[in-house]
Amino acid sequence: FSSGRLPPPQEAVDNTRAMLKLGVIVSAVLYPLVVSFFLAKLLIRHVAVARSNPRYLVEHEWTPEAFWTFRLYNEPPHLYEARLRVATEDFQRILDDTEPASIASRLPHRIAEIFILVLAVVGLINASAITVGHFGGHAAVWWLWLAVMVYGVTVSTQRQREISHRGEAYDR
Repeated sequence: FSSGRLPPPQEAVDNTRAMLKLGVIVSAVLYPLVVSFFLAKLLIRHVAVARSNPRYLVEHEWTPEAFWTFRLYNEPPHLYEARLRVATEDFQRILDDTEPASIASRLPHRIAEIFILVLAVVGLINASAITVGHFGGHAAVWWLWLAVMVYGVTVSTQRQREISHRGEAYDR
């Protein structure tokens, strides 16, 4: 190849054949050694653990992920349907107990959000407008306090409803 020309086709085929034979021979010699090494390593590790804890090979602790994966692929259809039926009944009962949020119940929450946002932007632009400014006969701080109070009350009643339903669902 140093001359820059390619070897004749038959010589290239012979070279390739020789390299493949060498690769097969090396693989055949090294394969049993590599497999024996990993097998011995595995046995030594498990024998050492089994000697220190004789129940090691018998008892296993399942992780939640392993349990759910096993259940996903090995659950009989009739048990799956029964579990789904119970969950559906609980879910339907929770939905029936929950009042849909009406516009009237969400309106104070949204208005309070808007007031807080507007006053926060005004405060970022000009901080003295919040501390000194007046609007509708009251100081801007008073309006901010009122908006935060309304926001807090409406959020706590909405979250309390969610928490009570979650607690009811998880008590079983």
